Amino acid sequence: MWEKINKVSVQVIVAVTCIISLNILGFLLFFKGLPEQNKEIATYYIGQLQGAIVAGIFGWLYRHQSKTKM
Repeated sequence: MWEKINKVSVQVIVAVTCIISLNILGFLLFFKGLPEQNKEIATYYIGQLQGAIVAGIFGWLYRHQSKTKM
């Protein structure tokens, strides 16, 4: 089983895991309210974290695709 997993499979597994965890985080924040005095800072940093993770995933997968086409 392990010999069938290559670098592309690992990248896809990590990408899907990150996206699912970000959706779970957003879902939990929908039901668990943030304190009013920290709400603006928390939403700012959560947005920065989500943007950085998604941009990193796209960059990682795109960089691999561009290397395989050459």
